[in-house]
Amino acid sequence: MIAATEDAAAFDAALVRALWQAIWVGMTVFMVGMLISSLLAWRIARPISATLAAVRRMREGDYGVRLGQEGGGELGELARNFNAMSEAVAERERLMLRQAFEDRLTGLPNRTRLLELMQSGMASDDAPFVLLLLDINQFRYVNDYLGYPAGDAMLVALARRLSGLMQQQGELCARLPGDEFALLFPRTRIDALPSLLARLDAALLDPVMVGGQRLDLGVGIGAVYPEHGETAELLLRHAEMAMYLAKRDHTAYAIYCPETQVQRRNRTVLLADLREAIEDGQFRVHYQPKARLGDGSVDKAEALIRWAHPERGWIAPDEFIPFAEQTGRLHAITHWVVNEVVGQLARWREGGLMLCVSVNVSTGDVEDDTFVTFIDNTLQRHDVPPSQLCLEITETGMMHRPQQLLRNLDRLRQLGVLLSIDDFGNGYSSFGYLAQMPVHELKIDRTFIERLGHNFENVSIVRSIIELGHILGLEVVAEGVETAAIWQALAVMGCDAAQGYLIARPMPADELRHWMTLGFELPSTPPNMAPLLAS
Repeated sequence: MIAATEDAAAFDAALVRALWQAIWVGMTVFMVGMLISSLLAWRIARPISATLAAVRRMREGDYGVRLGQEGGGELGELARNFNAMSEAVAERERLMLRQAFEDRLTGLPNRTRLLELMQSGMASDDAPFVLLLLDINQFRYVNDYLGYPAGDAMLVALARRLSGLMQQQGELCARLPGDEFALLFPRTRIDALPSLLARLDAALLDPVMVGGQRLDLGVGIGAVYPEHGETAELLLRHAEMAMYLAKRDHTAYAIYCPETQVQRRNRTVLLADLREAIEDGQFRVHYQPKARLGDGSVDKAEALIRWAHPERGWIAPDEFIPFAEQTGRLHAITHWVVNEVVGQLARWREGGLMLCVSVNVSTGDVEDDTFVTFIDNTLQRHDVPPSQLCLEITETGMMHRPQQLLRNLDRLRQLGVLLSIDDFGNGYSSFGYLAQMPVHELKIDRTFIERLGHNFENVSIVRSIIELGHILGLEVVAEGVETAAIWQALAVMGCDAAQGYLIARPMPADELRHWMTLGFELPSTPPNMAPLLAS
């Protein structure tokens, strides 16, 4: 009995031990299983979590996020597709930023980027800076005459040269709409402007070759400082006003001043007065004689319009002709001038005075198909020979849609009206183009004549223009002759005629008749000047 009891106790103890062992084994297997399951679940869920995190980062604007591409299963394929999509989105973002802040043609920052940088700089500190705004003189004629690809090439060439000026950190060259460029020089004071302009002048000194043509990079420049405006937008607008002032006055540059804005408002008021000026007969015609350099005789004159404003007095044509052209009133003014001049020619003929008078006309006037008929009818109505009327068109105007001009120019020449190229030397005319024009006269731009005594390079330019005109069978007239030395130099170089204050200032018709009746004396050409100027 006792033995049986001991055996039962031993069995129970063994059973308990076996049970605990089974429990521990089970627990161990369960824990290992849980660990393995967790590892497997983590390994499976990790790419999904990474993908979700990457999607959230991309949604927040981080387009540089990438996923690992381990494995060749579906998750690996998903990672590769995600990375490809992320790269495409990033590229589109870079493209959008370039389009928003970069000029497509030149690669320079655009107006938006310039304004952003200016505004942030103005808000961060009160450091001085200089902003220069410039555009190319006569640029639209490059497009009209040589074509838009040539114009683009000229813009790219200018962009490269201007970018080369940016030497210090923070200096910026930006391209604005059209042919305008802006140069921003931070931490720069007003007294540094002359050196900046000297750098700019040196960069633009050499012409560029475009379409086989040597084109000068002449520009008009407007300058502003921080005190000229409270916002970047206002500063840029004031720089533009200064730039247009420089171009109007034919100066190298202009600095904005409040008076510039007042002048602009005044010119705006003039627009409203133009209609009344035409209707009320406020315009006057003055005549400036042209003298032949060979013998000093006067048989020609130029008609110059003046506005006798009832409140502001005499207004020069430079102040109102551009606005008349913009508002479509230039045609009416031109018709009035032509009718007035032809009528005066008829009155002079009756009194025995025979003159040929030049009238300035615009490209738009000549392109109008009714203009030739108007000229013909006006000459017939006053019984004036066509050879007594000369129409002057600027060289740059001649290059504006030349094929459309040629037809009406030919018709005018067939009438017997004389034609002249005015302000020659400012445009980009080629020899072949000039040879096609049915003109009889070429007028050298006054800027070349005024600089004639400064250096021998200007002498060579003027002499070359005179020789070119004579090769083409044209008479050559020099504008802006104000000294006896220039008169004598032109005579030696073979120039045909001269016009300027040395001869006479513009005057009303009655005064011109009186001036010619009294007689006048002009300088002669000393023989000993010929060897000097011919060298």
